[in-house]
Formats: sequence, C-alpha cells, structure tokens
Amino acid sequence: MKLRPFAIGIAAVLLVCVVAMTVFAIRLNSAFGFVGPSLNSRLNDYQSIIADIKSGAIAPDASGVCTLPNGFDGVTPRDEVFTGTTPTGSTVTLFPTWYGRGSDVDGYIHSSAPLAAGDYYTINWGAGGNVQHLDVGAIDMLSVSPVRGTWYWGSRRLD
Repeated sequence: MKLRPFAIGIAAVLLVCVVAMTVFAIRLNSAFGFVGPSLNSRLNDYQSIIADIKSGAIAPDASGVCTLPNGFDGVTPRDEVFTGTTPTGSTVTLFPTWYGRGSDVDGYIHSSAPLAAGDYYTINWGAGGNVQHLDVGAIDMLSVSPVRGTWYWGSRRLD
C-alpha cells in the first residue's frame, strides 16, 4: 500500500509532537523537583551519613553544612547535607535531592525523634495562610510533610 505524502506528513508531525511532549514532561518534572531518588534507594547511604555525623567522622561547619567525603559521591546533588538541632532538642539532617533557583531546595529530612509542634514556627503568608516551617542548618523555612517514622519531606520554594 502506498502512503500519500499528506499521510506521511501528518505521521511525522504527530511523532515530533509526542517526542516534544515527552521531553517537556521530563523537564517540567525535574524543574519542580518531582524527579529524585526514592527514600528506599538511598536509605543505606543516608543512615551511614547520619551515623558518621553522630560519631563526628563528618563534622558540620558553623552553619550546619556537612561536606560529604569521597565515599558518598553522588548521594546528594552537591555532595553536602545540612544538620541542626530543633528547639525541642532533636537532631535533624536534610538530604537534598533537588536545588532550584536561589535557595530553593527539596529533600528528605531525618529527625532523631518524631518532630513535635515545638520544632516548627509559623509564618502568616497572607492569602497563603499560616504555614509551619522548620530550619535545618543553613536551610530555613522548609515546609515539612511526614514520609514514615522519623523521615520527612522538606521543601523550600521561595525564590
């Protein structure tokens, strides 16, 4: 069967549209932080880093930034994690999975104990309402949602 030039042109246009939409969807997901490692895929590395911070093998600087040693290359996008202490005394560690423009960041947060109401502070964003936030080291104003146990998802989208 011979295809007419018009049918070949339509098929080519449709193929280009499908490819373009796929590329756009992947880039959109990456831009908004929806693509990243699952907690399970990095859990062993994250737990090793927590143990090394606790033992002093990995030490934070004055602002809570921990530069990861060579054995942890690629665990986070910039080979760093952030750690700090909450007002109730829990140690929290942020494992970034995505950086946006400015200080925007997403990632998993581990807390040495379940986060309590006293660990958060509230900001009134006007039309956005009152939102609870958590600071982890040098990263402030993280919105937090539970993942499981003492693991949370943190997101900062202000810039």
